[in-house]
Amino acid sequence: MLECGMQEQDRRALQRNTAVLCKQLVVDELLIQVLQADSILTESMAEGIMAEQTSHKRSFRLLLLLPKRGPRAFSGFCSALQETEQQHLYDLIRQSTEKYSKETSVKSYRVSSSPRGLALVISNDMRTCIESFTRRPDHHSGDSSVVCLLSHGLDWVFESFDNAHCPLLQNKPKMFFIQACRGEEMDCGVEQIDGPMRTCSPSCEQRDAGREVDPSSRQRGGLGRIKLPQRSDMICGYASLKGTAAMRNTKRGSWFIQELNSSLRLNARDTHLADILVQLKSSCVSVRHG
Repeated sequence: MLECGMQEQDRRALQRNTAVLCKQLVVDELLIQVLQADSILTESMAEGIMAEQTSHKRSFRLLLLLPKRGPRAFSGFCSALQETEQQHLYDLIRQSTEKYSKETSVKSYRVSSSPRGLALVISNDMRTCIESFTRRPDHHSGDSSVVCLLSHGLDWVFESFDNAHCPLLQNKPKMFFIQACRGEEMDCGVEQIDGPMRTCSPSCEQRDAGREVDPSSRQRGGLGRIKLPQRSDMICGYASLKGTAAMRNTKRGSWFIQELNSSLRLNARDTHLADILVQLKSSCVSVRHG
């Protein structure tokens, strides 16, 4: 069975050139046979295309089918164009894919140093330790930084790692994972209307102490000729929403930290961190209510 969906850049290339392809594409038995041999078209699809009365209609029907024939359909179609001596159309759609790739290319951080960077894990409030960590010269050779905090009263942490206070980490990704309360309100959840029966929360639940307040504004200082935002290149995963307490199990510890550890081990190799954090939300809910 074919995988669903053609890649976006390939689908866009066909879409942008539909008018030209409908006018110039020669959809004959040879082209159809090549696509069938590559399992891009089924026999019934091929018969339906060839049953159309005009070349324009045959081309249009083929172009409607291709995006639904899986991620290999585009490369198979390109190969078929070359085999049937329609090189000019091959060049046309290939140029379109390259143009689309350039237009939508996402800049990524360079993370190739060995080690990748420094990590700091603290299970209580140690301001001196964190501030010492931000001043370590090793950050100059590393390409990233990870900070994992299980504490409270953390309003000052991001300031310690901002571009003014930690210049060696400018333009480098800084990842924060924080198990801490962000307020006094308890988020006890609500029953899902159409969901299965839920068990009560374990009696060993408690909230983490402390409250996180908004960082106070500081006057920005210019650093060199290129002016950076005071705080940039940061991503943070919190155990709780702002205004609510962070929950943990007194026997097993923080659900957030446990599931974060598991998710990173399984998915960090090929999944964007932002996607891992989104998936983490569902994992924590399952662990708490399962």
